[in-house]
Amino acid sequence: MKTGADLFVEYLVKNKVEYVFAISGAGNLKLLDSISKNRNIKLIFHHHEQAAVMAAQGYFRISRKPGVVLVTTGGGTSNTLTGVLSAFMDSDKVFLVSGNETSYNISRMNTLRALGVQGFESTSVLRPVTKSSIRITSTSEISNVFEKSWAQMSTGRYGPVHIDFPMDLQNAPLVNQNSSTNRPSTDELRTDNSLLNSRELILLEFQKSHKPLLYLGNGLRDAESLPLFIKEIQRIGIPYVVSWSAIDLFDSSDPFNSDRAGIYGNRATNILIQQADLLLCIGTRLAIPQIGYDQNDFARNATKWIVDIDENELNKFSQSGWNLIQSDSEEFIKQFLELSKNLKDQNYTEWFERVKKIHSDFPKFSQIEEVSKLEENTYFHSIKFLELLNLLLPNKSTVVTDVGAALLSTHFIFKNNKNFRLTTSQGLGEMGFGLPASIGAYLADSSQKIICIENDGSIMMNLQELQTIKYNKIPIKIFIMNNYGYSSIRISQSNLYESNFVGIDKTSGLSFPNFKNIAKSFNLKYLRITPKTLFLEKRLKKILTDNQSWVIDVSISPNQKFLPRLSTQKDANGKFISPPLEDLDPQISINQLETGLGYQPKNASYQIRNLTKEY
Repeated sequence: MKTGADLFVEYLVKNKVEYVFAISGAGNLKLLDSISKNRNIKLIFHHHEQAAVMAAQGYFRISRKPGVVLVTTGGGTSNTLTGVLSAFMDSDKVFLVSGNETSYNISRMNTLRALGVQGFESTSVLRPVTKSSIRITSTSEISNVFEKSWAQMSTGRYGPVHIDFPMDLQNAPLVNQNSSTNRPSTDELRTDNSLLNSRELILLEFQKSHKPLLYLGNGLRDAESLPLFIKEIQRIGIPYVVSWSAIDLFDSSDPFNSDRAGIYGNRATNILIQQADLLLCIGTRLAIPQIGYDQNDFARNATKWIVDIDENELNKFSQSGWNLIQSDSEEFIKQFLELSKNLKDQNYTEWFERVKKIHSDFPKFSQIEEVSKLEENTYFHSIKFLELLNLLLPNKSTVVTDVGAALLSTHFIFKNNKNFRLTTSQGLGEMGFGLPASIGAYLADSSQKIICIENDGSIMMNLQELQTIKYNKIPIKIFIMNNYGYSSIRISQSNLYESNFVGIDKTSGLSFPNFKNIAKSFNLKYLRITPKTLFLEKRLKKILTDNQSWVIDVSISPNQKFLPRLSTQKDANGKFISPPLEDLDPQISINQLETGLGYQPKNASYQIRNLTKEY
């Protein structure tokens, strides 16, 4: 007799699910049994539930198909929270299914902490960080709950959904299904005319603008009109800035690509934003790492427009004088392509030349701090090493990074061509993302070479997934940026707390294993490299193109600072001062800053240099 679990699996097959990222447990046994009997779906088993969700994220990022996760009750469900929150922040389609205790036990949870073992009110916990979190209460609901939840992932802003499936209903025989194919209404776009009403205003803004700038984000990733849009803005001559999540969408060699802004961005790009007289942002939520600590000072001389599908993200700018358009990015750029026909006579040549000069005056490598002479034979600078790695990457490569040095250095220096992919956790920025997300990325497209950029600290958060790589014979190249501790925390403790180091390395309570021994334990190839490693480029080229799994231990100076950086500092009186977005460390002279901006810098730029405005 067909059971609730059998029907659920039929719906997975109907929606062309190829992989389910899972961990087995008492609460999901029937679901596992039904999936294992279906030849269309392969189960990928992990060793921690958060890793299973992160693998699903990596799978979605590359395939653009929802990543499906199956976990058990209790800790099996609660362990997913970090991954689900990450997916929610980064708008990843993740379809999470959790087993639970019997329906009777769950029904008593309003008065008891738990009637049985492991069960808890999972939907209440996960609802704030998902687009929907629903418990199946009858087998007659399965069709409706599945269809609505599946549609919810793609309605409006993408995001994860959760279905809680009690074990008795997994095993129960089916009754008549109440099936509905209606899309859920909880996250539908508003039906107002904000986009249509703004068309002519935007056209007028571009017609009177002398220094327009676009800020383009990951919301454009699925826009079919994006290639036409890029060609059109190139024709008009409008420079653009890209968010870190969208780096791999745009050709780094495009002269109109003005690189990346933000508190760890390119100084030249930040200066250009503060020079622009018109800023149009499409498909990026403009978080603090992008715009700095004072949103009212971001693009201070510009008329600002922002296009976002998420009304809540738009509303954070409602008190700042921004022009807000709630729209799908694809629909907006289609409208823009129609508008742009009226911009044939615009001439932004002078602005484009200014853009090129700013980048020439403030080259990227002038903004980093070189490794000291005493250390140059022992340690790489992370940016210099990753620049080399970027040059050596095979033509079809997917780069997945963890956070910390792996994220900051890779996203600062990475240059893209059309065959590269680059992804990481941007919103939550949790340690441990890189390794499991790389597994998902490989399953999404095994024709790509998968390169995982890790840190010695972050890889420890999901180290167990090396066994998943070994068991499934996944040829991932894992580069560990080994700076012998939590380097970014070391920098913050040095800047703000008089170098009172706590919990950052072996001298302050935190230690790390020998990664050679770790690689050997998991039967992975291992290489430790320093600037003195013989035939380095030749050896790396060979590693990057073979079909084996590697751990490459890269020696990075523990004293390296991650620059450029917008650095909060203390003045002579111990007061914290946050400089404006364009005034990154390492500091340049106030005169250089004024020349770059074309006008007098903000007061805070004088204060952090202990200068008066009359200087």
